[in-house]
Amino acid sequence: SFYPDPTFDTAAGTLPASNYAYNATRTENMNQHIVKIDHTFSAKDSGFFTANYYQTDFIERISVPSCGASALPKFGCTGSIKIGIFGISEIHAFSPSMVNEVKVGYMVEKNPAIQGQLATPFWSLFGINPLTTSIDPGLPHAGPPTTAITGFTGFSNSLFVRNDPHWQITDNFSWTRSKHTIKTGTNITHHGTNLLPPTAVSGSVSFTNSCQGPTTGYAVADV
Repeated sequence: SFYPDPTFDTAAGTLPASNYAYNATRTENMNQHIVKIDHTFSAKDSGFFTANYYQTDFIERISVPSCGASALPKFGCTGSIKIGIFGISEIHAFSPSMVNEVKVGYMVEKNPAIQGQLATPFWSLFGINPLTTSIDPGLPHAGPPTTAITGFTGFSNSLFVRNDPHWQITDNFSWTRSKHTIKTGTNITHHGTNLLPPTAVSGSVSFTNSCQGPTTGYAVADV
């Protein structure tokens, strides 16, 4: 049921080849939200808060580096990119000549991509408990295996997961005396990259017409 019916007839006496055309729409929906709030607490204290949120949801119809789609109706790749950027700043004047500014920033990017049939139970239908790989408890991994068939379009079932947190804290102090200004400060930055590249989490199988075991000599007939 994973392969569609052909869209072109096969000539009598020949094996099926190049008999299917697939043309599907790649969809993508993007939303972005930006908020900034400024507030003066007193004559000596002021600050602001800013938040930026971006999200795009898409379905890939062909294979790209982060999403292993196949040119078959059931094997598109559903993915999303979510980015949040948040910042807080506070300025405090101890005196007209001494001013301190603190800034805290945080950014996170989440980019999961799931191949179309990973959530469709496959192995359990045959009473098999395979050694599949669960790289994230919240993502599926028990769908059909990545399949290669000589002479036919194969399909893959893979996951791509990226979760990158970044944060930064800065503190700057400025002291002006007479004709001189002294500035000192601290900057602490963290850059995190948590990347799981496209991984075939549900196993893989290959059907060829040249293997040494029992075979019909026609790969798709052995599936």
